[in-house]
Amino acid sequence: MAKSLLFLLTFTLSACGGMAADAPSANNSSAKVTLELPSGVSLKPGGKMISANPKFNAAKITSISLKVTAPDLTTPITGAIPLDTLELSLDVTSGNARTFTVTVTTDTGLSFSGSKTVDLVANASIDLAISVTVADPATTSTTATSSVPSAPTGVAATAGNAQATVSWTAVTGATSYNVYYSATSGAGTGGTKVTGHTSGNAITGLTNGTTYYFVVTAVNAAGESTASSQVSATPQVPTPSAPTSVSATAGDGRVAVSWTAVTGATSYNVYYSVTAGAGTAGTKVTGHTSGSAITGLTNGTTYYFVVTAVNAGGEGAFSTQVSATPQVSAPSSPTGVAATAGNAQATVSWTAVSGATSYNVYYSPTSGAGTGGTKVTGHTSGNAITGLTNGTTYYFVVTAVNAGGESASSSQVFATPAYLMGGGVQNGGLILNNASTVAVSTLAGTALSAGTTDATGTVARFGRPYGITSDGTNLFVADQTNNTIRKIVIATGVVTTIAGSGTAASTDGTGTLASFNSPTGITTDGTNLFVTDLAGNTVRKIVISTGVVTTVAGSGIAALTDGTGTAASFSTPNGIVTDGANLFVADQANNVVRKIVISTGVVTTFATGFTAPRGITTDGTNLFIANSGGNIIQKIVISTGAVTTVAGSGAAGSADGTGTAATFKLPVGITTDGTNLYVVDNNNHTIRKIVISTGVVTTIAGAALTSGSTDGTGTAARFKNPLGVTTNGSNLFVADGSNFTVRKIVPLMGGAVPKPLASGGVVTTFAGSAGISGSTDATGTAARFTTPNGITTDGANLYVVDFGNYTIRKIVISTGAVTTIAGSAGVTGSADGTGTAATFNGPTSITTDGTNLYVADFYNNTIRMIVISSGVVTTLAGAAGTSGFTNATGAAARFNGPWGITMDGTYLYVAEANNQAIRKVEIATGIVTTVASSLNSPRAITTDGTYLYVTEYASNAVDKILIATGATATLASGSGFNSPHGIVTDGTNLYVDNLVGHQVHKVVIATGVVTTFAGSGTAGSTDATGTSAQFNGPVGITTDGTSLYLTDATNRTIRKIQ
Repeated sequence: MAKSLLFLLTFTLSACGGMAADAPSANNSSAKVTLELPSGVSLKPGGKMISANPKFNAAKITSISLKVTAPDLTTPITGAIPLDTLELSLDVTSGNARTFTVTVTTDTGLSFSGSKTVDLVANASIDLAISVTVADPATTSTTATSSVPSAPTGVAATAGNAQATVSWTAVTGATSYNVYYSATSGAGTGGTKVTGHTSGNAITGLTNGTTYYFVVTAVNAAGESTASSQVSATPQVPTPSAPTSVSATAGDGRVAVSWTAVTGATSYNVYYSVTAGAGTAGTKVTGHTSGSAITGLTNGTTYYFVVTAVNAGGEGAFSTQVSATPQVSAPSSPTGVAATAGNAQATVSWTAVSGATSYNVYYSPTSGAGTGGTKVTGHTSGNAITGLTNGTTYYFVVTAVNAGGESASSSQVFATPAYLMGGGVQNGGLILNNASTVAVSTLAGTALSAGTTDATGTVARFGRPYGITSDGTNLFVADQTNNTIRKIVIATGVVTTIAGSGTAASTDGTGTLASFNSPTGITTDGTNLFVTDLAGNTVRKIVISTGVVTTVAGSGIAALTDGTGTAASFSTPNGIVTDGANLFVADQANNVVRKIVISTGVVTTFATGFTAPRGITTDGTNLFIANSGGNIIQKIVISTGAVTTVAGSGAAGSADGTGTAATFKLPVGITTDGTNLYVVDNNNHTIRKIVISTGVVTTIAGAALTSGSTDGTGTAARFKNPLGVTTNGSNLFVADGSNFTVRKIVPLMGGAVPKPLASGGVVTTFAGSAGISGSTDATGTAARFTTPNGITTDGANLYVVDFGNYTIRKIVISTGAVTTIAGSAGVTGSADGTGTAATFNGPTSITTDGTNLYVADFYNNTIRMIVISSGVVTTLAGAAGTSGFTNATGAAARFNGPWGITMDGTYLYVAEANNQAIRKVEIATGIVTTVASSLNSPRAITTDGTYLYVTEYASNAVDKILIATGATATLASGSGFNSPHGIVTDGTNLYVDNLVGHQVHKVVIATGVVTTFAGSGTAGSTDATGTSAQFNGPVGITTDGTSLYLTDATNRTIRKIQ
């Protein structure tokens, strides 16, 4: 046989085995296979054979297969050799005696084969020359020979995204083509090789921004051509398309531009112009974000916007143009709205709204009228709405206004204007049950230290503070010997001088350019102050907003002359009060009461027959006179002028009693809360209370005939010749004349300690038995509780929230007798009803005003009220089973986990565990507002009338919250607490029980110093003294003024510390 080359086959043989056919291993072998055809047989392009033998001539090869066998191969390795590339990659294990068999078949059914055995070594190259024999003898024929094709021409490279498309003109005789590429120019066939590439297809996996150089070769059975001419291309990311869905939304001096994100974009540019069609010639804002605003635009001007998308390939075409015209937006609704009642007026205030240029106030006697009420345009926060009817409740909303329009209305607030009584604001009655339920503290000035200093609190100085009045937010003091009028901000204690030069005279003028001559009595209508100038024998007026001082009435000559303005005469005018239309003056040396019509200045003698009358107040129907020289309190019916004695026998003394059985010793100042009178008993150095309806007189603060300056509770406090008294509706304020101070009296109720307690008290079990649960009503330790929680007292009884029994229990302090007054043991629910017909769900805390109990019903998310005398239970606020954080009225309000509760007589304050907030509930209306928020698991709460004190369970702290503003500060925290729960105050200290710490701690309010009051810190039930005693999870705490009472929850007992 003559050798005739049929084809060149190259394949890779793996010495490792197990590799994929298109992923050669690192151990490679290669074989060059040559097939030797019979003599006289040759091959044409396309696989057709040429031979003189008809059997071979014109036969076309249809398949070529390869089989590899070996003694150590249990299964032959086979593969089909592609006819277009004549290349095959097989996975063959290296070793000896590998037999390679090639079989060729044709379209005529002709099949011929040959084989050869070699040793296959890893990483070696071998030649396989395989002879192919055919049974039929060959005949003589001509032999066709092939030649290497020429280099391709017309080569071109077109760049794409991380790829390049290479094309060329087909070469005659070529069966395939190779493309070589490199980032180096001139690399030729030394670059990366892509075999069997098709013209017009892309080379992928390239790096954008890099220039690549390409050559192409043509291949056939004779070999590979030389390389074509070099061409180049630089792949690039394509620029993104134009953004779509572009929109522009106008705002106040701004326009928000939005669009749909573009695939492949890395950023966006916005172009804007006041000229339509400016496109990208407008002002450019690079890197803009969809939905963000273009600011600094001119309101009322139309702007045109286009957007382009950008990536590494560049900036795309711009979008469709959109436009918008910025306009001033109407402001948001005012918040923090409050209404404070005055005499025939209400002061409305709110938090300023950003962008507002003015405000409107709407008011109506109909709740919910909103902006349908009477409109007051351009009103200023803190100013009064005047001309209202006393005794009528008005509802107010506020709107904010600017060039963009008027906002929606604020939340509704309300106020009920009323007469100012004794310089104080009528507010439905302070609750001062007895002398042991008030805490006395010094608000301003320092005892026995006279002066004129304006400052804060005890740094300020007074000469002889005499008359005192309040507008609900501030106190105004007639500083008699300094001849000035002073103002005290109740919330802060800041003292300033608003009128008076300090020189004794009767000069009218503004502020300190005016002068007074022993100013004594003082009252207010909310807009003006009215002052009796004792030594000047005149009545003066001060406009609060400007400080302008004028003389209303009085000639300056001591006499008893009726007349108009300065034609009238007084003789040492002392106390003064207003009913809104008139002034009433206690004309001391004339022993009469005078009336001044404010609008005309006409002065008349209203009532006679007094002995040195000094103090005067009114409830709007009657005048009440402190008849100092007669040591009695008298009443004048305004409509008739009839005079009667309310209290006092006329003899000097200090006896409490009813009506004329009581005695006074120089009663001077007087005020009222509408239910009670409060009298400054000068020579007794005490503050007395008279129940108007019964005439019952009690001493609520100070000790008879014992002067001093001690802050304390009830009769433990000391005064020195107090002169004036007023109320702001929540607390009393006393001008303590000879101490040169202004004192504050806070009614303590619903768990307030009336006097400071000493540590080291004896701890005993008062009711229940340690470790035994139940619901038995009985006496003392025979009674049973299940998780007693909150506790309060009315002085005679304890009221306990029995959390585990879902009931409210009563304990008579004097006997220890325990009864269930509301709820049914083991029955949960939210039903209102009487006694055991009512149901609760997880009641946690309780407080009282002496008439009603108020319960935080935790799982019902409601505030419940129980009438003590009847046991009738109603829901005051919240909706059972519905949680939330909504300020509203009654059942429309929402709570989430109300836990602690306390009160100041007018409002309930609720520590809301899940909302982390303090809420305020007006008892009379059920209106719920928020005082403070963002606390950390608030639990128990108590108040001194000015501040709230709250235990923060999660942060082991006690917070102090100013009621007027909601300002919150941490009073005490740290290792002294361990899950603090219950809290109570004596006005000077707080007493806090620690659920996990099993102790009671005392916190000094002034310093925040924390000490252990009782309990060893180890869980137990031992009765003992002070820190030798043991508690187990104490939760609630209260006092009757003599002892502390704790709910010892895990012990299921009520403990007493005395």
